[in-house]
Amino acid sequence: MQYAMFRVLPVFVVSLGIVVTAVRLGLDEAVSLVVCTVLFVLLSSVRSIVGRMAAEGGGSAFHTLLQSISVVVTIVVAYCAYSCSSALAIFVPDPSEFVNAVWTAVFVGVVYCFISDVTRRSSYVGIEERIELVVRDIGGGLWEWARSAAEREGVPWCVIGAVILVEVSERPAWMRYLERLGSGILLNKVMMSFGVTQEQSRVPLSDKEAILRTIGSAKRFLGEKTVSTLKKVAKVRFVDLSSDELQVRRRAFEDVRRFAMSRNPDSRYGDMVSQFAREMNDLGK
Repeated sequence: MQYAMFRVLPVFVVSLGIVVTAVRLGLDEAVSLVVCTVLFVLLSSVRSIVGRMAAEGGGSAFHTLLQSISVVVTIVVAYCAYSCSSALAIFVPDPSEFVNAVWTAVFVGVVYCFISDVTRRSSYVGIEERIELVVRDIGGGLWEWARSAAEREGVPWCVIGAVILVEVSERPAWMRYLERLGSGILLNKVMMSFGVTQEQSRVPLSDKEAILRTIGSAKRFLGEKTVSTLKKVAKVRFVDLSSDELQVRRRAFEDVRRFAMSRNPDSRYGDMVSQFAREMNDLGK
């Protein structure tokens, strides 16, 4: 429900403001709304689709489907705002008052961000709790199997474990089931992502098959220095590490970040995988 409101309410409010303000300024409200909506769609959903397709391995059909649905929802919401503009015009400030309204909105936004940041920090899910949640989702047997498979192939477990943590957190079991169902409906003709590591394939992959693919790609991508560094579980605190050791670790986790972004060009994804890998390595998880 919160996600739906996040996707719908801002678009509705902004669209309403555009239409009403255009009318008051003597502009064509329909043209103004269409131009702004098209720009928004291009800079959000279309940009996301193109960025995903430009990444190594190409785009994800499921991601493209979600973004396409987002485009349709945006257009529908904008049209609803256009249709309701006459009745709701009273809630939109006059252009002369718009600057004050914007500054008020900025102030409220800053306060909201501050409160959200404080709340987020207080409700932060630690690495051990996150692992527990993910293991509960995929099963302890699969988690340990993935660890053994990574170690058998000489790939640092913290890297594979971090990928699983990020992907399962974003794609819980019910969503992974829908991906497999969607692939079947499409007769396995389109590229989609499968398994707890979200590997792309036209044919549905089991969790173990997806994990093995991820291990293989990590083995090819990560440098020898990174592998040897990450295989060493941190047994001393950072204050006890020399500057050279800190620099080596920093480069290793930057390599992990690049590996993650070769899977998904979103920088936030790369940061999350690198962070979780670091935390798992520090705790020997």
